[in-house]
Amino acid sequence: MILSDAAKIVELEDSILDQTNNYNAQKRITINLGILPTFSNYPIFKKIMRYQSSHPNINIVFHELETNQLLPLLDEDKLDILFYDL
Repeated sequence: MILSDAAKIVELEDSILDQTNNYNAQKRITINLGILPTFSNYPIFKKIMRYQSSHPNINIVFHELETNQLLPLLDEDKLDILFYDL
């Protein structure tokens, strides 16, 4: 009897953890950021990294490429933000 109840409790706990993980994954936001290879030298890079650290529900994905590779990604809506030099 006790073992049966314990097994049910473990199953319920596993189910609750799965539901919580699914909920958190759905709340997480991803921002695709296009940058040049030299971008890490700019002060804004440190600010973006600090922002990401203080907002764990936001995932910033850096796409570090040359301008001629970044612009088509922006046109194809694969980037949310693009930093580049003219």
